[in-house]
Amino acid sequence: MTDVIFEEKSPFYWVYMLECENGSFYTGYTKDMQARYLQHLHGKGGAKYTRANRPLGIARCWQFKGSAGMAMKIEYFIKSKSRREKELLVKNPEALEPLLLDSAGIEVELLVFDHGLINKERPAT
Repeated sequence: MTDVIFEEKSPFYWVYMLECENGSFYTGYTKDMQARYLQHLHGKGGAKYTRANRPLGIARCWQFKGSAGMAMKIEYFIKSKSRREKELLVKNPEALEPLLLDSAGIEVELLVFDHGLINKERPAT
């Protein structure tokens, strides 16, 4: 795994997939993965979707150097995939980079992170 130093003005973005309690995946992007995940967990500043469908954990996350616009394109690409295709990305995260290039013409170098490297604090039940 790669160690990356995060700064507020870092050119790095995360694209991530959360597994939700209803069995769905939520896809998003952020500059600060840990802070964003905690927002989703606690419902403060998290997406409306994850307030209604609580996240169980980070299914997969990728980091790359680029812009918010690029992050949005990657997020949209993943969101447009079927449930089965999303499950395949979770199981084989290295497949995302060539899929982006071949299917959407998006050339980007992605760093795949094991979800265990991110704080997996669970919501109180």
